Order: sequence, then structure tokens, then C-alpha cells
Amino acid sequence: MMAAATMAFVASCTEGGEESGKASLTAEPSALSFEATGAAAQTVKVTATGGVEWEYEVPQIVKEWLTVSRDGDVLTASVTDNLKGEQRNAIVTLRATNNGDIKERTISVSQEANPNPVEFSISVEPAYMSFVGTEAPAQDVTVKVTGGMTWEATTDVDWITITPAEGKFGVSVTDNPDGKQREGTITVTPSDPEVDPATVRVVQAGKKEFKLSSEEKIVFPYNATGVPSVQIDIVATNVAWEAKIVNVEGNGVDWVGLGISTAYVNIIPVTNTGAESRTAWLVITTDWDECPEVRIEIEQGGAPDHVSTFVEGKEFSTGDFSVVEAETTPWQIGDIGEDPWDPENEYMKLVAQQNNVDLSFKNETFAYDMNERGEAGDGFMVKMILVTPRIEWNKENYFEIADDQPYEIREYIPQPFDDKGNNTLQDKFTIDIGKDMKNIYNKYPGAYVIEYENKVMVNKAPLVDGTLTVTHNDGNNYTFVLDATDDLGNVFKIDWTGDIKWTLNGQMEE
Repeated sequence: MMAAATMAFVASCTEGGEESGKASLTAEPSALSFEATGAAAQTVKVTATGGVEWEYEVPQIVKEWLTVSRDGDVLTASVTDNLKGEQRNAIVTLRATNNGDIKERTISVSQEANPNPVEFSISVEPAYMSFVGTEAPAQDVTVKVTGGMTWEATTDVDWITITPAEGKFGVSVTDNPDGKQREGTITVTPSDPEVDPATVRVVQAGKKEFKLSSEEKIVFPYNATGVPSVQIDIVATNVAWEAKIVNVEGNGVDWVGLGISTAYVNIIPVTNTGAESRTAWLVITTDWDECPEVRIEIEQGGAPDHVSTFVEGKEFSTGDFSVVEAETTPWQIGDIGEDPWDPENEYMKLVAQQNNVDLSFKNETFAYDMNERGEAGDGFMVKMILVTPRIEWNKENYFEIADDQPYEIREYIPQPFDDKGNNTLQDKFTIDIGKDMKNIYNKYPGAYVIEYENKVMVNKAPLVDGTLTVTHNDGNNYTFVLDATDDLGNVFKIDWTGDIKWTLNGQMEE
């Protein structure tokens, strides 16, 4: 048994012949040189020992002039004529496929420059073409070639049509169905593959479109409070436009504001206190000849004689109201110049310089009532919103109503502040007048005197003129003196002194 095993081992050591030798990979010759034209093919003998298997690689970039083929352990290289005045060079790489220890081998290939190079060239004029979006006229491209080459023009998009002609070709485009610009390329390929193609870049503008969501006449009630603004959506594709509101003479009006965005306009009326209706026009102009101007009529009805249902005025003293509540949202530290306000936003800088203080005179029977969509009780309630200077939040939770000057009851007429539709703010030390409200969620906006019987409103009076004098005595103790009239001329007065109750909105910083 021992003798048989020894014989098998010896046989395995001697079988295989050359493959059992040292692994190697060589090429002879390792460099090939070709003449510029008429060069014959050349061969390279590749020797692989020790069972090495191998492959070769020719760079894609040189395959247009260098061809390499394999027959067993022989590589055959051939080249096309070099018509250019520069030498051509390439590297063919040999690598073992089954032995990572064998280093790659290279065969360098060079071809002489042509001593009398042929001049081949191709150019186009223009190399850039621009077309309008619709009904674009055709344009021509001139093709210049040297070296007697022919050429073919093709495009990579289906909306370009090419019409060949002698020394040129025509280019036409279909209408662009989209509002966005589109681009395509025309490639002019010469018959000689040694010459690079020429290209023409084609750009077509998007189609133009301009339409409004509505062009119908706009009618507002006399009382704009609680009435939503009218928004007209605008689709403007590759069309510039401007909007304004004018009267019949073409001059601006102050009773209807206009908010402008890139995609819509908002028509914002104010209350008509006059008995006569009034008319204006929204005028939208464009830079497109097919739609130079749109005019939409705006009409607002005249006001009724009055809103107040009181037959006479009333004077209130300290004993008539057991509760006076002041509600506001103090400004947080860092509201200006830091989030949430953009320090470059001028409108927000203005907003942050003042506060609205809701001031309510009432008694303890008043509480929120779903039917009234607000507070209701038994007796009288006088409510108003004071526009005060900025009120800062403080850790002591102590706040004051500014008493620098009397608060004037007057109408606030918002005007557009900027191109984003922001409105200018009501002046400080003012109180917005009471208005007839159609919106059930705010029945008594502005300054109002309201009389209730068992939570049911029996009389109301919008205050439209007058002043409120505020005197800060000490701590939360104040004196309020109101002298105002409603829209019937009834006089309502308050002379009240006592401690007010602050209601603060918003989460305060610690």
C-alpha cells in the first residue's frame, strides 16, 4: 500500500509538462510602429506559462483606427491610414484572468503622422437658432465643408423638421404646446469619420397664454365688513401683466383696494357710508398684442340710513359695569430681527410696533354664547379695540395701556402696503368704528354698544365718532372716559374707574 501511494504522487508531479513550470505572461514584440498610409498588419506572439490564461483590451477611443484580433497565442494588429498631421498612439493591455499575481503586460502601438495631411473640416452658420412658441417661421442653416466630404443633418427631437438643400438645410418647428421653453439639437455628420460632427442648438420659447378665472361684473354690498374679498385667478404664461383700479375718468379710487400676486388679484372694498352706489373698473393690461387689456366693472351699493336700533343715547358710570377686561397678546422677546419675523420684512416690522387691546365693559353675567358667536349676558356691553403702542411681555406679568393721548374712533381704510398684498396698519391711538356685520362669526365688529335681555340682543349701536380718554392711575387701576356717537347721532358716554382684568394670549417665554 505504501508503494502504490508513492507512485501516484510521482506521476502527479510529472504530469502537465510546461504547465507545471513557473507562471508567466510575456508578449513579443512589446511595441509596434506603423507607417502613416498603406501600413501592413503586424503580429505579436503572446507566451503564457504555468497554466496562465489571458485576455487583451483595446481602448474604445482608438478602435476607430486600430483593430486587434486574436488567433490562439498570436495577436494581429492593423491600422487605417492616418490622414492627419499628428502621430497616433495606443496601448493594448494583456492581463491574466486566472492568476492575480501576474502583472499586466502592455503593447504600445504608434502610427506616424501623415507628411501631407488632408484638410477636412465642417462648420455651420448659425450654430444657435431661436424660435417663438407658435407660428414660428422657418430658418436656414448654411453648411461649409472642405475636403470634398458629404454630410447628413439629423435631430434628436420630433418637433424639429429638417429640409436638406444645396449647401444648406431648412429648419422648421411645430407649435410648442407647453408654456416652458424647449431645446433640441441638430447634428451635421460628415462622411469622413475622422472629422467631428457640427451641431446646431435649437431653442423654442413656450407658448403664450393669458386667461382670468372670471371676467364677470363684481358687485359688493355697501358694508364690506365681513364680506370676503373677490379673488380673480390669473394664468399668465410668458405674458407680463399689470393691474389697477380706476374710476370712469381713469383715476385711482380710495374705496376699493387691490392686492396683487403673481397668480391672482384680490379686490378689497371698504364700507360705503354714502347713500349713492359707486362704480370703478379693474383694468388689467398685458404686453401681448392678442390680449392687450381686460376691464371688469366693480359696483358697490349705497348705505342705508343707519344700523343703530337705539332711540336715544345713554351715560354709564362706574357702577354700571362690574367687569372691564383688556385682552391682548404681548410681544415676545426677540420678535424683531429673529424668527418668526424676517428682519428684512418691512411690513412685519410695522406690525411688531403696535398692539390691539380688546376692551370690554360688562357685568359678571356675560359669558361666551354659541348662539351669539361671542359673549352675551343680561344688560349692556360696550366693546372696542384700542390700537396701542407695542406692549412687551415681561416676567413680572405687568402690563399697561398707553395713556399718552385720547383714542380716536374713526374708520380704518386699508391700503396695499407692498406687492404681496399686505395692508397698511391702523394708526396708534385709534379705535375702529362699529360696522354692520354680515358674518355670523363676528356680528359686532369695531366699537359697539349692545343691549341684551337674557342673552338675546335687543339693541345695538355702532359707534362711529368720538374719543376714549385713558388714565392709568396705579397698577391695574384705570379711569376710562368715553364720549361717542352712533350712526344716528345718539350720544353714549362712560366715566368708569376701577381695576381692569388682563387676559393674555400666547405662550410667554420663561
